[in-house]
Amino acid sequence: PRLIDLTQTEANNALTEAGLSRGTVSVQCNTAYSAGVVFAQTPEESHLVAETYPVDISVSSGPCPTNVPNIVEFTIDQAEIILANVNLLIGNVNYQCSNQYDEGIVFAQNPIAGTQVPEGSSVDITVSQGPCMTTVPYTIGLTQGDAEMLINTNELTVAIVIECNNEVDAGIVFRQEPTAGTQVMTGTEVTIYVSSGPCLEGIIEGEGIEEGIVEGEGVPEGILEGEGIIEGEGIEEGTMEGEGIAEGIEEGEGIIEGEVITEHSADIDGDGKINLSELLRVIQFFNIRGYHCEQGTEDGYAPGFDGDHACRPHASDYNPQDWQIDLGELLRLIQIFNIGHYYPCPGNSEDNFCF
Repeated sequence: PRLIDLTQTEANNALTEAGLSRGTVSVQCNTAYSAGVVFAQTPEESHLVAETYPVDISVSSGPCPTNVPNIVEFTIDQAEIILANVNLLIGNVNYQCSNQYDEGIVFAQNPIAGTQVPEGSSVDITVSQGPCMTTVPYTIGLTQGDAEMLINTNELTVAIVIECNNEVDAGIVFRQEPTAGTQVMTGTEVTIYVSSGPCLEGIIEGEGIEEGIVEGEGVPEGILEGEGIIEGEGIEEGTMEGEGIAEGIEEGEGIIEGEVITEHSADIDGDGKINLSELLRVIQFFNIRGYHCEQGTEDGYAPGFDGDHACRPHASDYNPQDWQIDLGELLRLIQIFNIGHYYPCPGNSEDNFCF
């Protein structure tokens, strides 16, 4: 009798009715037949055999398993061909923006590559519809913190530039790039310019101090190159090297007892000189009216009074050590800049450095 397409129980009953016996039963996967259904027999249907002759049958255990191939970074058409080669189908197709994959390219699949599934199964895919776009928000007039929050909310990153500004209060954004309303890809960097407060007269942060400052240039009137002395500022005209301790400052004040500081905090590259960029760094602290400790920066500090004050104060912050750089302290560093070199002399000058 024909046993194919019968369940194993139905096949056993058919053999009994025909006066035949059941031979070997093998169970194998078969994508075309449901589990428990006979898909092959020996001898075949209508073959003449003696009574009680044993008939072998093969029973399906269900679809054969196969490994899901990788179809990420392929087009939909390519993915369909790859899946068909292992008897799999494309399932649901979702479209999403992607800054990493070009439009029309598969960038996600479920199940993932390497998963074992029955043949005939479907694989869902996600296809790129091009870059993810967002609008640059308007941040001018906001505080730095509010501007950063707004930019991040729009899935953009922030770069911050601190500059003095005579018209905008410290901590307020006065310029941004790109401009508000620009359509950009998510993750694009937006640069905001934050005011550090009014600019020091004659010294504009980031400019106005030429290499090799000459008498009267870039420094308030009355300062001679290399002297940094303003009449009445606490350092008398003609003060000799090692004598310039201002009235009221104890010798050695500003350092830990027994500690010898060999390099000035402003001397970032440690070459015994204060270059223009190192001077501008301290002018930044002056303009923003304070500084604090900050690990990971070039000098271990960051602009702004609020923050960690647990580290050693800056060497230019000595009269008094109040986590601010005043005009007199800044002019002292300009002296060192003009002279071209310095060396440590604990207790012999107001800031413990001589030149």
